[in-house]
Amino acid sequence: MVLFARNTAFSRVTALAARRQVHAAFAWMHNNPRTIMDWQTKLVAIPAPPFGEMARAAWISERFIKAGLSEVNTDGAGNVIGLVPAKHLPAESSGPVVVLSAHLDTVFPADTLINARVVETDGCLRLEAPGASDNGAGVAGMLALAHTLIHAEIELPLPLVVIGNVGEEGEGDLRGIRHFYNDSILASRVAAHIVLDGAGADSAQRVICPATLILGERDMMTPVRGGRALAAMIAGATAIVLPGAGHMLMTERPDEVLRALDSHNARS
Repeated sequence: MVLFARNTAFSRVTALAARRQVHAAFAWMHNNPRTIMDWQTKLVAIPAPPFGEMARAAWISERFIKAGLSEVNTDGAGNVIGLVPAKHLPAESSGPVVVLSAHLDTVFPADTLINARVVETDGCLRLEAPGASDNGAGVAGMLALAHTLIHAEIELPLPLVVIGNVGEEGEGDLRGIRHFYNDSILASRVAAHIVLDGAGADSAQRVICPATLILGERDMMTPVRGGRALAAMIAGATAIVLPGAGHMLMTERPDEVLRALDSHNARS
């Protein structure tokens, strides 16, 4: 029996998961949790209240350059912008782009005592520090995605514009992103905008739609313990553990994942 038609989202995900570059991307993520945590730890140690993000912006600019992003620059508002080009498109292409952003500022005053501490419990790394989640997690995730795409030589259909934006919190009033959309020559080309903002696991309690979490028993990036804890915070959520599977579920167990998704859709 054919579970999904060839042109469904599920079949496209399966096809993507089979690509060598995607395997390399997952492998980079799997092999570098400590590197990502180190970035997050260093980031939160740099004060960045609204209108005071300069030092943190300089740090992220250096990270963008080391990651291999192109055309790294800081705009008039203080946003740090880099580009992951689509290699099949000419440099002068004026077509659509996708934006990936994470805000650099934090709600904490510049004189806040930061005593960052990384703890490990049952294989899960956790950073305890002011601003570790909002938005240290978002910025670290943005850096990890940029590194992954470049390291794995992912063939992007559209250029990816990566932005560490300023002025999101409080009196900042989204001034960084407002500036980008009001002043950047790229603004009219944006086809989609992905925002990484680490609100913390507590926000899971506000989820009201049906949810199924599919977990790999041997997944070291998203350990079963953490996945089950998250599922427990979402009303009516189901956690499914695939025995022996690691992090790359769609590659390792595509049929079981698709059956779990089909079961979720039937329940929903």
